[in-house]
Amino acid sequence: MASAPAALSVATAGRASLADVGQQSIAATGSDLGELFQYQVVAPVTVGRGASALVPILTAQLPYRRELLFNQQKLPQHPVAALRFTNDTGLVLERGPVTVLEDGQYRGEAVIPFTKGGSGVFLAFAVELGVTVRPASSARTETAGLRIERALLWTKQARVIETAYRIASDLEAAESVTIEHPIRPGHELLATRPPDEQTADWYRWVVPCPPQSATTFVVMQRAFEWQQHELLDLSYDALRDFLARRWLDGTTLERIRALLQDRQAIARNTQEVADLQAERDRIYQREEQLRKNLAALSTTGQEAALRQHVFTQLQVSEGRLEALDRRIDALHEHNRQRQASLGAALDGLVVDDTSVAPVG
Repeated sequence: MASAPAALSVATAGRASLADVGQQSIAATGSDLGELFQYQVVAPVTVGRGASALVPILTAQLPYRRELLFNQQKLPQHPVAALRFTNDTGLVLERGPVTVLEDGQYRGEAVIPFTKGGSGVFLAFAVELGVTVRPASSARTETAGLRIERALLWTKQARVIETAYRIASDLEAAESVTIEHPIRPGHELLATRPPDEQTADWYRWVVPCPPQSATTFVVMQRAFEWQQHELLDLSYDALRDFLARRWLDGTTLERIRALLQDRQAIARNTQEVADLQAERDRIYQREEQLRKNLAALSTTGQEAALRQHVFTQLQVSEGRLEALDRRIDALHEHNRQRQASLGAALDGLVVDDTSVAPVG
C-alpha cells in the first residue's frame, strides 16, 4: 500500500467558556491521569460572557496511506475508502467527527476513535461504489492420511473452505483493494500466498485491480479432524485404495488382509452355528410331535409296526442332534482360537500418521 504524496493534517479542538479567541494561535500539552487524559492550554484565551468557542489545541502533519478495504462482515459488496496512520502527535486524539480533504477536494466524513500516542488509526470515510466485490464460498472434506492403533483405524479428514473474491472495477484508474478475511480458529492457509498484514482476527491481502476490469483472489483455509473406524469393518477394496494413495505399505496391507480373512472365517463359522442351531430347533419340534404320536399308538396289531417306525425316526433324530452338537462345539472352539490369534495380531498392529502434503 503506497503512501500518499502529502501528509495528513490533524486538528483537535476543545470547547471553552472563555474569551473570543479570534486568530490566536493556541498550544497545549498533555498528561495522563490514570485512565483519563488532560490537555493543558499554555496560551491565555478569553471569551465574552455567556459565549463559547472551539479552541484549537493541536495541529500536526502525519504521514498516511490511503486504501480501499473490503470486509464482507462490515459491508457486503463494496470496499470502504480509508486512511491508515499512526498518532505521532505526542498527544491523545479524542473521539470525534472529522472531514476528509484530499488534494483540496472533499472526500467524506468520518469519526476518529479515541487514540493514544503511538497507536495506529484506521479511518474509514466513504464507500467506493465504483468497485464491487462478490465473495463466493464453498467447502469440501477430503481424506489426507490415516493411522492405525490396534483394532482402530483413524482417517485424517481435511476440511477445506475456499472463498473466491471477484473484484470488478468501473474506475478509470488502477486501484488496489485490501481484502480483509477472517482468521478461522484451528485453520491454516492452504495454496494462498502469505498475507500482507495480519491481526489477531483478520488476514489482509492487497489485490491489484486494473481499471474497467475484474480480477479474482482466492483464499483457502484448511482444518484437520480424525474420524474413528473399526479396522476390520473396512473392505479390502478400501484398504487397497489406501495403498494406492501411499498411506499403507504393501506389507502392512497383506497383514491386514490376513486378519480380514480370519475375520471372514469367524463370520462364516458364526453363521454356520446359527444355521445348525436353527436345524436343531426344528428337530426338537419334530421330536416332540413324534413322541406325541408314539404315545398315541398301540403296542399291538398294525399300530405296533407304525410305532416301531416312529421310534426309528426318533433314533435318527437323536443321532443328528448329537452330530449337530459336536459340530457346533468344534466351530465355537475354532472361533475361540481364531479370535485369540486375531486379537494378538491386532495388538501388534500400529501405523503412525501417514498424512501427505497439502490437499488441493
